[in-house]
Amino acid sequence: THGVAYDFIQRLVKDPTELKIFGDGTQSKPYVHIEDILKAFSLMEKSQTERFDVFNVGTQDHLTVHEIADIVCEKMRLSNVNYAFTGGSRGWKADVPIYRLNTDKIRARGWRDTYNSREAVVAAVNAMLENVQHGNLS
Repeated sequence: THGVAYDFIQRLVKDPTELKIFGDGTQSKPYVHIEDILKAFSLMEKSQTERFDVFNVGTQDHLTVHEIADIVCEKMRLSNVNYAFTGGSRGWKADVPIYRLNTDKIRARGWRDTYNSREAVVAAVNAMLENVQHGNLS
């Protein structure tokens, strides 16, 4: 319920030798840095002419669950971690194996992401690991 990187960190803190990964690791999604989300909110607040509208905010790239596992292990300085995949294209019953957003509408208003998916995930993992060091990740 906190996200895949959070779940991986929790599992690896408990057992740094094996990481259970739901699905086959190929599930992929775009990941957005919080600063880019805040930029989108700010842009819409300043430029919105309609009373209500909907915009997708996202990067134009994506990461797989396997790549996120690699990032988490790298940032935790763990090597030779056994990835135990549960199999299948879905990590859980309602999982969406491949997730993409059409961000043309907000990009037409001038919004651009500053961070790609990898940079966003690395920043989030670094922040979570800082919390682990202070005993605040639960």
